[in-house]
Amino acid sequence: MTHITATRITATPTRFDTSDLVDLAEVVARDGIDAHAATLFALAERASQVGVSPVLVDIMLGTGEPYVARLRAFARVGSAVANPRRTRATTRVAGTLVAA
Repeated sequence: MTHITATRITATPTRFDTSDLVDLAEVVARDGIDAHAATLFALAERASQVGVSPVLVDIMLGTGEPYVARLRAFARVGSAVANPRRTRATTRVAGTLVAA
């Protein structure tokens, strides 16, 4: 596991488990979202691997977006990465859920 401490990020996570996401949220809250751009890009890559909406990822990374929108997108992306099964699109076929 990669450690993100209250003072600095010691390595960029690749899997982003719940602990990594909580630590990242703490340093983003303290330092601001732009101070951790490299880690957010790694989070964006992981998010695309688990099927998170590209719109949310673009808002999170978009420096031209309102700051509060970026923070909300970060929270949604982090939540989706932490719970990837809830992220996958599903459809109903004859009453049965099927992953898209």
